[in-house]
Amino acid sequence: MSFDVSEAWRIAGATGIALMGGLARVIMRNDKCALTPGNVAKEMLISGFAGLMIFLLVGNYFGDGYTTSFLSGMAGYTAPYTLSFLTDKFKKMVGIVPDAPGDKNVPK
Repeated sequence: MSFDVSEAWRIAGATGIALMGGLARVIMRNDKCALTPGNVAKEMLISGFAGLMIFLLVGNYFGDGYTTSFLSGMAGYTAPYTLSFLTDKFKKMVGIVPDAPGDKNVPK
């Protein structure tokens, strides 16, 4: 896989759209405490990371930038759920078995 300047712009654009998705989620939340600068920065950081992960995952499968940008934006908007989904899929892919409810190591 070669990397050039146009690919860097695509990554920056997808991450920017994911950040906007995270900002939209913060604004749409009806909690006044969520609009503190610290919470907004946290949400946008998590959203940017989720959008970037989705972009890197699906960037080669969808040739057009519109689909990839849409998926990155939606990943940014639904960041906690997206990261949870990706974590579960990754664990399954590498063979990590989730803890059973009766295990001693599972917190109650």
